Amino acid sequence: MSLLQVKPPESEIATKKKSSTSVFTKEYGPTTFITGMRAYAAVAVMLTHAGGAGLRTLGPLGQHLMELGAQGVTIFFVISGFSVASSWEHSGSFTAYLYKRLARIVPLYYAWLFTATLTSTDAIEWQRRYGTSIDAYNMLMHLTFMSWCDYRIACTILGVEWSIPVEVIWYLAIPFLLQLMSTAPRVACAVAGSLAWLVIVIGIKQILPLTAEDSAYAIHWSPLPYATSFVTGIAAYRIRQWRSTSSFSAAVVALAAPLAIVAWASLATPLSHTATYFFFTALSFCLIVFGDQSSSVFRGIFCNRATLLIGTISYGIYLSHMPLLRLLPYRRLSEELHPAVAFALFAICTFGVSALTYIAIERPFGRLAAKLVAR
Repeated sequence: MSLLQVKPPESEIATKKKSSTSVFTKEYGPTTFITGMRAYAAVAVMLTHAGGAGLRTLGPLGQHLMELGAQGVTIFFVISGFSVASSWEHSGSFTAYLYKRLARIVPLYYAWLFTATLTSTDAIEWQRRYGTSIDAYNMLMHLTFMSWCDYRIACTILGVEWSIPVEVIWYLAIPFLLQLMSTAPRVACAVAGSLAWLVIVIGIKQILPLTAEDSAYAIHWSPLPYATSFVTGIAAYRIRQWRSTSSFSAAVVALAAPLAIVAWASLATPLSHTATYFFFTALSFCLIVFGDQSSSVFRGIFCNRATLLIGTISYGIYLSHMPLLRLLPYRRLSEELHPAVAFALFAICTFGVSALTYIAIERPFGRLAAKLVAR
């Protein structure tokens, strides 16, 4: 039991009782739509890395939309702040919490690290850039989630794995943050503090003894800039507990208008990386706080069969899509077929592989963790 005695409303307690409706979809009560959010985030990242599926041909707007797909990782981080906060409060101890978190992350991550290495589908472009290779040091740093400490190796195996150690580091911090953010003023102070910390991190990037580009990567691939995302996710968790309180509802609703303006501006003209990060963090926060299963439109967008299936296997999609891009003749298909058709074929293949790894790896280890927790 959490040290905090903040009891979720009955509708939120329902999220604790996850009953499978099929092999690939689960019901999480009033927050089932978050699985759909994961689906859009995973496909957005795939789209960016696969070249945009023809969006480049639409000119500056298409190019901008394609680049926005990279912010799918930001959405994942906000969702993690929310879902991991819930996981902590529904865990009986810190050990049980770690069992569940590591069982969720480690098995598939390790499987793809070794698969990419053995099939030579590792991120050779980053190895060449920094003069590194997949040696014992590199693999050890990845296996211990410490690869973020050395930016030269952070993305040298899968090409996207930098975010996994970031998640693990913040998993360790979330229980402390959740207890700290126990009241409305503390939530507000934590969010403000995370924004102030981001300003400090941007300043640190400017003074690193590296080139501007390498400094950007060194910071981007570390846990440092993402306090705002995880803290905002925790804030969304707290507000969903408290949102029947009128003051909270009024405060959150007040964010809707400026966010709508920023959303329009971000599509019309490219924003800076930091501004885009703020926007997608705020957008994810609002979707989680305002998400309502009673809305047929909301259910149609986030809770249809396709989005729930893709969201359920989204972790596998994220880890596998770069090795599969190197393994499959995607570039040749993009030249011979319309880029959108080539992307669709690639997506189907990636979804299929991710479904198989979900059945063979994710579900069994999830059940094992549940048994260990029960003991």
